[in-house]
Amino acid sequence: MLNLFPNARQDARIVRLEAQVAYLAGQLGVGPEELEAHAAPDVPAEVRRLAAEGKKIKAIKVYREATGASLAAAKRAVDAVSSLS
Repeated sequence: MLNLFPNARQDARIVRLEAQVAYLAGQLGVGPEELEAHAAPDVPAEVRRLAAEGKKIKAIKVYREATGASLAAAKRAVDAVSSLS
């Protein structure tokens, strides 16, 4: 049988988990910025801000300058931070 929605169960699970995290964070009084900082503690706030604004190339440049990372490592870090938004 052809599965037209192969990721539907996984997507539904992610939605439920995100809702649970949002609820728990709200109960603890933790804001989205603090959650993001804990999700990517080694990524400078400026890089997170640039990534959230869609300025990935600038974010990669700033990350490389701040950390000395390779281009590939910086791109992975910025992509990871972008996926959190």
